[in-house]
Amino acid sequence: MNFDVNDLALIEAIEECGSFSAAAEKLYRTRSAITQHVQKLEDQLGFQIFNRNEYRPSLTPEGRLFLERGRPLLRNFERLKAEVQHIRQGWESEFTIAIDDVLAIEALFSLIEDFRKVAPQVTIRILREVLNGCWDALLENRASLVIGATGEPPLDLICGQQTLGSVEFVFAVGKDHPLANKTIPLLPEDLMTFPTIIVSDTSQIVLKRSSGVISHQPRIIVPTMDAKIRAQVLGLGVGYLPRPRILHLLKTGELIELTLTHQAKKKGHFNIAWQIDSESPVLDWFLEALEPKEVRRWLLEGA
Repeated sequence: MNFDVNDLALIEAIEECGSFSAAAEKLYRTRSAITQHVQKLEDQLGFQIFNRNEYRPSLTPEGRLFLERGRPLLRNFERLKAEVQHIRQGWESEFTIAIDDVLAIEALFSLIEDFRKVAPQVTIRILREVLNGCWDALLENRASLVIGATGEPPLDLICGQQTLGSVEFVFAVGKDHPLANKTIPLLPEDLMTFPTIIVSDTSQIVLKRSSGVISHQPRIIVPTMDAKIRAQVLGLGVGYLPRPRILHLLKTGELIELTLTHQAKKKGHFNIAWQIDSESPVLDWFLEALEPKEVRRWLLEGA
């Protein structure tokens, strides 16, 4: 039996349009051609697909089962055609974005939602990276675009860069921490007996680094910024936290902001970076989408 997905598309069109004539018009074919095709298909299958003794053709039980079981094949074929078309136009089948763990990932979700209206067949993969993990993701081709890279890229990485902006970090402890009631600026020796909570650098090749650590101070290393915030709320240790991520905790008093004598206000400076030799419509789309100031502010500060 010579059967293909176009036969399923034809049956679906007749069922949705409610008549052979309307389906013929939708498919830019004649009514007689549609009728003959269905009759030939029924002969090949060995059962009747449509009841024709009614005002409008309706699927027989066999025809309805055939269409219901066939619809997933039809949708998969349509998606496959769209993916192939996108590839022919230069769109990748998958695109990976790395975003620093300090930044608000919800803003990136919003961009992806807009992107899917343009190219829904492209798979978007998101990586959460920390410190040099962002540069490492570009260097090792784990990502084509990085949002939130800090510091300088490795010497052997050739990439394009744009300034994203800055985030203020504050030194904070949980409300029940022994330092919580200290109203005067703290000296380095005031901190020495308390662990500092740090988020582990996710770099695999590029030299790892840490931020906001006092020499000889004990450390507790956690995997994410969310874990660091939670650990400090519970009084497990001390450390710098991005103000936008903890603003609600400072307002409710679950975290207490402290002043250090030896440290001016601390800011993290973040960049957007990408593989400069990449010819990618997806990359071009995201770089343009990241240009508005309100998008960058949302990434840096959250909603």
